[in-house]
Amino acid sequence: VMMVLSDGQPAGSHKSGPHLSYVVRQLEKMGIECIGIGIKDRSVARYYPKHVVLNDLDQLPTQVMGEIKRILA
Repeated sequence: VMMVLSDGQPAGSHKSGPHLSYVVRQLEKMGIECIGIGIKDRSVARYYPKHVVLNDLDQLPTQVMGEIKRILA
């Protein structure tokens, strides 16, 4: 399982977004579940098929633990 917390678009170069999409697809092909958690930003929806957007930072611990429980169930 890979859980990524993000506050916006990938940064680094103009190829960062396409590269992230490629890496997520490859990880999922290998059986690694990838979850993007957007913190006050919806950008994760572009790159992670499984994603959650939090507009209230106080929800972060509950959301992360909820995702872990779901995965382990």
